[in-house]
Amino acid sequence: MEIGFKEVLLGIVILLVVTFYSLKAKYMVSEKVAAKNFETFLEANYGDLLVYTDLRRFFNTGNMNPNCFRVSVYQKKEPRVELFIKFDAKTIATQTDIVPDYPDGLTFHARYLDRIKLVEIHDVISAKMKPLGIALLWDYDEVFFNLEERFSEAEVLEKLDYFLSLFKAEDSEFLGYYHELPLVITYPYKNAIPLVRELVQEDGIWSFRTLKLYRGAVHFEKDREGLTNALQNYLEKSYPTQQLYNHFDTYVNPHDFSKLLYIEFTEAKKTKKVTEEQQLGRWVSPVTGYTLMYWNLHKGSVKQVSFVATDNTIAMEDVLAKEIPRFLALV
Repeated sequence: MEIGFKEVLLGIVILLVVTFYSLKAKYMVSEKVAAKNFETFLEANYGDLLVYTDLRRFFNTGNMNPNCFRVSVYQKKEPRVELFIKFDAKTIATQTDIVPDYPDGLTFHARYLDRIKLVEIHDVISAKMKPLGIALLWDYDEVFFNLEERFSEAEVLEKLDYFLSLFKAEDSEFLGYYHELPLVITYPYKNAIPLVRELVQEDGIWSFRTLKLYRGAVHFEKDREGLTNALQNYLEKSYPTQQLYNHFDTYVNPHDFSKLLYIEFTEAKKTKKVTEEQQLGRWVSPVTGYTLMYWNLHKGSVKQVSFVATDNTIAMEDVLAKEIPRFLALV
């Protein structure tokens, strides 16, 4: 009797389960004991400076240590000084530091000191932006550029450039940003749609990309739904064989933030038979073209909608390079 892949996989799962409970019965400390031991480590080495949250077991096939735990540690007086670490619950109570997770990495204490320095750099840059009416909020993979007043487009761009000069004066890798950093622009008034301007590093030089809609906004999908509904209605009336392909991008006029260029790819509607035949063969991009819309963000009104047929090898970067100059010329 031949043993199939499913049987082998099932056997591995069973073995892991048996191993887990065998180790648990014989060697694993409880979460309560792990927390107590970790508290002993923190108190012995940092007094009452640090606290923790979200302590949980981190046993997996990668570490094969049933007493490995994961936890978030942060300063009581400054919660932004936060680290996510792993430790051995059996030995942590007597340790003076925690070894790196990988060769040439930093110990827990070294990472802790770096995090303090990082927050200090954030605060220095934030303090320089504050008198300009900008409140910065630093996240792990983006920075929120919160406008505290109503500024003109030119003023916002000028403040972004000043931030760039401050950012470039620091070690971007130490700050944790290696190739790109989205700056999310938010406004102090109700229902304002956030924008994003990405900082990108090429050949060691940081510079800005274009302005776009911020996809991480709370109401982004709801706002986008209005755009896609208008585009789909347009296709139904003028190009009934076409439908949206759900690959899109945006561009905001840097001289007038209310004016938006929205582009979304299209594909031909398919019968069930065509779909099944395609699934059996080599996949080929179904893109047939793209729709574009000129939209006023403040008024919610559409100025222009159109469809452009292309071959299926078209890239969004090429479409934007072609359509942005036309958009700026018209608006």
